Amino acid sequence: MKAKTMKEKYEKIMEKKISSSIETLCKGFPDEIPAFIHYTRDLKFDDRPDYNFLKRLFKTIMEKEKYELDNEYDWYSIKKSDVNKEEGKNYILIIDREKIGKRKRQY
Repeated sequence: MKAKTMKEKYEKIMEKKISSSIETLCKGFPDEIPAFIHYTRDLKFDDRPDYNFLKRLFKTIMEKEKYELDNEYDWYSIKKSDVNKEEGKNYILIIDREKIGKRKRQY
C-alpha cells in the first residue's frame, strides 16, 4: 500500500483489515481459525473463556493437518547470524534450549 508516511500506511492497512471479513482474512487456513477469532471477538470483558473449547479447536487442527507435537518451535532455530546487529535496531533473543526448564521464568 502506498502512503506518504508510515503512520498513514499502517492506518490504511488497519482500515483494510477492519473492512475485511474474518473468512477473507483466514482464507486457506483451517476452519477452526476463523471459529477461534469469532469466539474470542464475541467475548465480553467479564466473560470467562471456555478454554477447553479453544484447546479442542487447536487439537482438531493438529489432528486434521497431521501435525506432531515435537516441542520444536520456530524461535529455537534462529541463528545468531540471522539477527540484525545494526545499531539502533531491535535484537532477537536467542534461546539456549539446554537452560529451558532449569530456571524459573522472571517477569
